[in-house]
Amino acid sequence: MAPSETLQNRLKVEHHKYATFGLRVLQRHPAVSASLFSKLFLSWCMPLVRRTHQLQMEDIWSLQDINTCEFNTDRFAAEFDKNHSVVWSALRVYGNSFAVTGIWTASTRLLELVGPMVLGQVVASTGDMTHLYQWLFILLVAKLSKAFLASHTILLEETMGIRFVGALKGLLFRKLLSKGTNCRPDGVVELANAYSSDMDALLLGCKAFHNLWIMPIQIAIASAMLYREIGAASFAGMGVIALVMGFSAIVSRRQSSAYRDVATARDDRMQVVKETFGSILIVKLHAWEDRCREKILQRRTTGIETFHLEQLVMTCGRVELEHIWTFMVIAASSIFSFWAGPLFVSTASFATYTVVLELPLTASKVFTSMALFRLLQIPLSDLPMHVTSVLQAQVSLQRILSFLQQPDKPMRPQPPKHHDGPTMVVIENGTFAWDQGEGVAPTLKNVSLTVSRGDLVVVHGKVGSGKSSLC
Repeated sequence: MAPSETLQNRLKVEHHKYATFGLRVLQRHPAVSASLFSKLFLSWCMPLVRRTHQLQMEDIWSLQDINTCEFNTDRFAAEFDKNHSVVWSALRVYGNSFAVTGIWTASTRLLELVGPMVLGQVVASTGDMTHLYQWLFILLVAKLSKAFLASHTILLEETMGIRFVGALKGLLFRKLLSKGTNCRPDGVVELANAYSSDMDALLLGCKAFHNLWIMPIQIAIASAMLYREIGAASFAGMGVIALVMGFSAIVSRRQSSAYRDVATARDDRMQVVKETFGSILIVKLHAWEDRCREKILQRRTTGIETFHLEQLVMTCGRVELEHIWTFMVIAASSIFSFWAGPLFVSTASFATYTVVLELPLTASKVFTSMALFRLLQIPLSDLPMHVTSVLQAQVSLQRILSFLQQPDKPMRPQPPKHHDGPTMVVIENGTFAWDQGEGVAPTLKNVSLTVSRGDLVVVHGKVGSGKSSLC
């Protein structure tokens, strides 16, 4: 190691030893210098996998520069400033990786169709071992290829999710620092909810988006293979599939509406909790606990319906529980379609084949058809959930966009920090309000104030009246 690097590391260690949590210089990520073979088979992560003890911070590698929040936030913010759209900004920055994950996911789903084909050939085999080994070799190659593609798809999805979430959270935090003080919170998502529930819903929606076009293709191919096996009887199953998908579409729309109501009620509850803690500070400061408690109990016993904080908390909680109950009832309907759909499809197909067409069912047709029905079960059951995830992501995206579209505070030159004159602050006929326009209340007009050096100025007002904004 060069002397300059040794000195730099010593300075870093000397600096980190005074840190609160014992920060240290992290190891370089092994994927940066990994060979092609190591990247293909992901062997660069084996040193971490081999560790048998509970992982500590010393065992974790440092993030690659391309995965850091600062790097991704700068790229995402540059695109967002151009088009003011989260979707187009994400496609400009991560569109290539997103398309690759879609192609790899479609390939893994198509490789799943090899199993029923091999099963039909094995069951219908007449004893030709060469032909049998050929189909088994094809099955082995298909399974290995599926495992290889699935592992790289998951790695790319998770890595892209880290970059996208880091970029969007960084953009939200920058907006929090730059938005104007006159922004109204009505209809705007709280940053805590945007960082937690909305971000999770948006990430799940991005992962589920590819399934909206892959699963219909998978259903169409599996249905064509069913037609090859049982002929016209497959149309009965396809009719049931159409009914199930129509029912799932209705359920998904209702579930999206219910999720929007739950998210709105959650925002109201978080706002009330925030105001509650702000009021508690004033109550504790003036020792008004007993007085407030007596006033609340008196209004409860007399039955006077007044608007006080605890009543608002109970109301928001009850409303939120009602929306959650509606959401869970609709989700139960989606689960019903998950289990009942494949059963209805197989029953309709086999009943039509044996009763209506009066054709015999052979072992090859039964096993192959059952394998295809099992393949149909996954897209038929998961497609409504993926549609719901995308619709929920759309709701969360609108909420996040409403936060990002708030007006910024005007960029004004900073006054000099050092002033030699006796007068430090001068306000002449000032007008102060939370919003622009005529008739906005509350508005302070014709405010004149002069603060000289050494004066003691006290700004008094209730919580949320704008003391911090004024100062």
